[in-house]
Amino acid sequence: MSAKILILMTGLALVLCAKMPAAEEAAEDATQPVEIEEHPLVGLMRQLPDFKNAEPSASPDIEGLQAIMPGLYIVKQKRIILNALIVFYQGPQDGLEAVACMVGGKSHESMMVLECPKGALIKSLFIANLGLLEDGEGSPQDSGIPVRGFPVRVLLRWRPDPVLEPDQWVERDVSTLVRDRVANQAYPPLPYMYTGSRFLTQTVADPEGGEREQKLFMLDNTKTLLTNYDEPDALLGSPFPLAQFDLYFEVNSADCPSEDTKVELHFAPATLPLTISMDKDGVLKHADKALDEAAVEALLKQHYSSLKLTDLRAIGIQVEAGTARDKDVAMREWMLKRAVKAGVWAVPVFIPAPKAE
Repeated sequence: MSAKILILMTGLALVLCAKMPAAEEAAEDATQPVEIEEHPLVGLMRQLPDFKNAEPSASPDIEGLQAIMPGLYIVKQKRIILNALIVFYQGPQDGLEAVACMVGGKSHESMMVLECPKGALIKSLFIANLGLLEDGEGSPQDSGIPVRGFPVRVLLRWRPDPVLEPDQWVERDVSTLVRDRVANQAYPPLPYMYTGSRFLTQTVADPEGGEREQKLFMLDNTKTLLTNYDEPDALLGSPFPLAQFDLYFEVNSADCPSEDTKVELHFAPATLPLTISMDKDGVLKHADKALDEAAVEALLKQHYSSLKLTDLRAIGIQVEAGTARDKDVAMREWMLKRAVKAGVWAVPVFIPAPKAE
């Protein structure tokens, strides 16, 4: 970690510790901005148009549900469903690093804990049931490098009153339950990015007291399924431009179900309003035409200015294989500038281009 980032993180932690309200005061103080040292992207995020999320929508009954094991279900070739329990509906003070983890994971900084403990099984269903045959590339911790992955829509489904109205279910995008402490508002609907976690070879102790090399599936090791923060071992990475700073995130307590609420996480491949391609030199194309600033801004206005509040607000940047990842970093800032100039709330996410046949 660079000295500059370390200073920023330390300063942010001190400010948050000093300003974070007690639990009973959180709702009252939720609209108060957090004063922090500026990061280059913070100013751009603040210049995006104000956005007010829609109320949760009524959720219809799920047809074709198939149980795989307790807490894990599928609708064939359409979605994966995981049961979970809300453990934070405000805060946490040191940042909402994860959205969902398995038992034994980072439950002290995760919105919810999953019932299913089988990371490898969950991944196999993303491959077999959702057709996510390729892995992406996660972001090294604190790196500030955007995830390269495949967009997945993640909905939270729950019963607001399971006692009096047990048949009434509502749903909303999980990203809208994450609040940006810097911009002082909840995020709009965004996809999370499937990277598939990763395998690492580590040295472990054997029963005879020696050591041996063992290949570990890191989702089952670290147990973070869905993250807001740069975490390379998560199954689905963050769509947020400031993902390198976990302290930026907290639960959107105004809209989140309360602690100990039983919920469902629904995963399905996402279709974005606009996807453009980027080659190894950082040149953008759409419909085989090279794009300059004016052309990109026109596309953003065309595809994002009249969206519904429940539509996804991500711009897909399809990255040519072999492109250096610092191109993604530069493109993220450049694209945010175009969104600001176009007057639309939209952020870029990075997608591996299809492999040539």
